[in-house]
Amino acid sequence: MIPSDEVPPRDPLPRRCLGALSRALLAVLLAIPLVARSAETTVSWGPSVTGQHHWTSAVFAEAAADPWRWRTLDIAPEFGLGYVRARGTAVDRLDHDVWIGFAGVRASLPGDGIWRHAFLGFGIGVTHGKTNALSSSGEFVDTLGWQVGHWDVMVRHISNGHLARGPNIGETMLLLGARF
Repeated sequence: MIPSDEVPPRDPLPRRCLGALSRALLAVLLAIPLVARSAETTVSWGPSVTGQHHWTSAVFAEAAADPWRWRTLDIAPEFGLGYVRARGTAVDRLDHDVWIGFAGVRASLPGDGIWRHAFLGFGIGVTHGKTNALSSSGEFVDTLGWQVGHWDVMVRHISNGHLARGPNIGETMLLLGARF
């Protein structure tokens, strides 16, 4: 029994997690109609590394619209939600899960050449959860990938670009994705 002059400890974390997750989910759901008519959805998973070779796993779900032509590039808006799993170490404050919702563009070269399978993605994300790798609420999401058929292979780097105070180790991941 807790004495009457003490306030029982509260754990606001579940409520904060649910609030941030619901906001991220709402943002993704609101963005889907923008790309839904011809949306291409990708679910990807793979290892992520940061700092002193601390490894974990990451998973992402993304939607991209049909591209439009801009000069010599095909440009498509994309929206996504990702999750970077906590590591089993408090070193570099890596023992927290991080969720990231992002919006950006994906650029590729049209045509039949070998480079038509390559793409670059640039986006801005909002995170929930902080580590020394993803240490601010706003992060940049940069992707270099290759897509063939229903498969994507991509290298993705997420960091705040030293635009915020504090550490900025960043997360770099190799993702294998299935598109449908």
